[in-house]
Amino acid sequence: MINTQSKIFGNALAVSTQRMAEENGMVRFLRQPLGVEWTPDNIEDLYADRENFKWLPNNLELIDGDEESLDPPVDLATFKATILAEYQKTMYTRFRQAEYPPIEEYIDGIVKGDQAQVDAYIAACQAVKTKYSKEMTHPGDENVKDDGSATV
Repeated sequence: MINTQSKIFGNALAVSTQRMAEENGMVRFLRQPLGVEWTPDNIEDLYADRENFKWLPNNLELIDGDEESLDPPVDLATFKATILAEYQKTMYTRFRQAEYPPIEEYIDGIVKGDQAQVDAYIAACQAVKTKYSKEMTHPGDENVKDDGSATV
């Protein structure tokens, strides 16, 4: 399933930490141990894990994971807030993308001059936006369908 909580959070984590590293002249080394799922509930553990999550100078030619981590470029509160904001944005975006009607339906209505078809497309998009608001919470992995949509 493409929209499980750990996949969405993992994506948000990767994007956010890469941005934090680049803004501070660093690179980040991120290794997910087998059997460990990253979720919003374990951000503090991740922040403190200097074996699997490291901040490194950006002038290294080769990174093998044995390097000593520099201090994080941000404090825990900023780290958490940044990742959670990206997670929220990524979550509603991915669920919406899975359920939006194909754009071809809209274009077909425009080309044919079929205002009813265009209006139906817009209404379908608005329904998706309502279903997956920007303030949504993850519906739980058990409610995520294989196509990425959810039964909420």
